[in-house]
Amino acid sequence: DLDAPFELLKEEAEPAPPVREEPSATTPAPAPEPAPAVSPAPEVSEAPAGKEEHEPLAQRAKSILEGILQRMYLDFTVSVEETPDTIVLTINGDGGGLLIGKRGQNLDAIQYIVNNAATKIHDERKLIIVDTESYRQRREDSLNALAREFAEKVRKTRKPVTVGHMNAHDRRIIHLALQNDDTIVTKSRGEGEYRKIVILPARIANREPRT
Repeated sequence: DLDAPFELLKEEAEPAPPVREEPSATTPAPAPEPAPAVSPAPEVSEAPAGKEEHEPLAQRAKSILEGILQRMYLDFTVSVEETPDTIVLTINGDGGGLLIGKRGQNLDAIQYIVNNAATKIHDERKLIIVDTESYRQRREDSLNALAREFAEKVRKTRKPVTVGHMNAHDRRIIHLALQNDDTIVTKSRGEGEYRKIVILPARIANREPRT
């Protein structure tokens, strides 16, 4: 049969049916989850510039002193008394003797810090006095008595007397105590916060060259 080989070739020439691909058994990777929304940070309100400069000097000094006491873990209150020349901050509470220290050195140190910090950016200038347990009044009475004692010694010996290092507040008390005595003159000597006071007979002081 001549057609048989032809038919056989035709059957063999027919293309094989397409192979159906099975889906892969590999599980597809899950789609990435969207990142959670981040809420915006709250705005921080800033204090108006120059607020400290417009704050009264007495109030600023009181706030500074209260901050110092808080850092010392002392639960004391502070009261304020103001005059044309000075601001007096009185610390109220038990145990004020610890704040005074030997000859008032602790109290003087606190007073020095408050004065420098309060007047650093303030146009107003006043002497700030820190007191507790009426120490400043007791100290003033003691210095007044000391000034009169030294003045009497100068008049008798006609020689100068030098009083040890004192802060500005104590020196002022000595000067004021003797300012109306025409027989003597008081002068500050030295540099820095703590200076000496020299009490001289007026005749000697008048001969000294003026600086």
